[in-house]
Amino acid sequence: QLREHYEEVIASHVRKIEELRKGNSKLREKLKEREEDLSSLTGQLANKLSASEKDIAKRVKGELDEKLKAYEAKVAEKEKEFKAQLKQKGQQIVAQQREISDVRRELEKTREDLRSSEALVKEHLQTISEQNARIDELIAECERLMKEGVAHAALCPTTLEETMGENPSRRQSLRVSRSSSRRASVESAATRRSSVASVKPFEQRFRFTFTVPNISDKIERYQKGRPYLSEEVNDITGLEFAQVEFFPRGDITSRDGWCAIKLRVPNRTKVRWSVTISRQQKGPRVDVFEESLWWCRYGLLWANFCPVSALLSEGGNNDDSNDDLLVTVEVHSARVIEDGDISDAESTASSGSAPGRCLACGKELACDWRPVMEDAAGQRSRASPSGSPHHSRSPSPVRYDARGRRLPSPIETDPHSRYCQQHLPRAVHSAIDVRPRTTAGVGIRRLSSGVDHLPFPAAKSLAWREYS
Repeated sequence: QLREHYEEVIASHVRKIEELRKGNSKLREKLKEREEDLSSLTGQLANKLSASEKDIAKRVKGELDEKLKAYEAKVAEKEKEFKAQLKQKGQQIVAQQREISDVRRELEKTREDLRSSEALVKEHLQTISEQNARIDELIAECERLMKEGVAHAALCPTTLEETMGENPSRRQSLRVSRSSSRRASVESAATRRSSVASVKPFEQRFRFTFTVPNISDKIERYQKGRPYLSEEVNDITGLEFAQVEFFPRGDITSRDGWCAIKLRVPNRTKVRWSVTISRQQKGPRVDVFEESLWWCRYGLLWANFCPVSALLSEGGNNDDSNDDLLVTVEVHSARVIEDGDISDAESTASSGSAPGRCLACGKELACDWRPVMEDAAGQRSRASPSGSPHHSRSPSPVRYDARGRRLPSPIETDPHSRYCQQHLPRAVHSAIDVRPRTTAGVGIRRLSSGVDHLPFPAAKSLAWREYS
């Protein structure tokens, strides 16, 4: 029984061992399957991971490329702006250096002119002092001779009476001539002394310059009558201010194809000025600016300065640096005119258009001597004879009837003028001559005799002045 029991126990244990072996083999098979599944899953995950990595890298690279392109575009734009600014700064520096060189050359030229002027003034002052001493010697000699003449006349009264007794008018004329000669010599000496005393060390000439940029473009775009203004300057000697208006196509009164220039100065100013535009230099000329006079109410106009073609031909090429026009205005002298100064009031070019003056005594007449405007040039040519002094561009104040005979002017028909012509001596009317002008007004020219005997200072002033 015990052996059977042990055999049963052994058999049961053997069965259990067999069952355990079978379970172990099954577990090994499952483990192997699990390992195969794990390896396949690991391969799939590795493939998915590599694909994801490639996708992410591609997407990130595209975004980075876009951002890099935008940044490079911004950098290129900034670089372009900086280059443009650098070029502009370089041009400004070059222009400033050119302006500085021009100013230095102008300064050297001014210094040379100043040195030559000072030397010339010293020489003139020395000459004036020598001439003044000579004048004093001659005056003393004349006074000595006059005293000797008076003493000789006192010693020989009978001879003088016999010589001039038969002709009292001759005696009176000699006395008048002697007294006038004495008075003239004294006045001449006093005048020369005062002129020597009023001589300044040197006469200064002041100028100011401005630039008209792109003159070719302005000549093409500007219409007639449109000006280019300079800045207003306040450092010109004798003037409170001055401003220049340059008309590239001319003023409305200018000839076609001519440029014009206008000078703005304070009211009631007499100025002697000249202008240089590029290489065209004109002047000097003397003008009086008076706002109450209609012909210069808005400034001193140089209506026909020079042809525009002359300015364009001097440019040389189409380079922008050579397309700027340099305008220089030089004021030689300037002063304020006083009330009642006849010479100043008549020194302007169109003063004949002001109310007329009597040709004998110089009194201002009530008539208004302004040009008679014709309707057309054909009427003017038909109404005037072939030898009449009409001008093709400015109307003449001389009027003609249908037969070509000249009609009297308002000054000639004025009652005061007729009275002076009837009652004043003939010497007054023979000393002056009225002739028609090519511009508005009356021209008075000096004849060969009779001027120095005019009885009125105003008439003598008018007679000695010549209008062209």
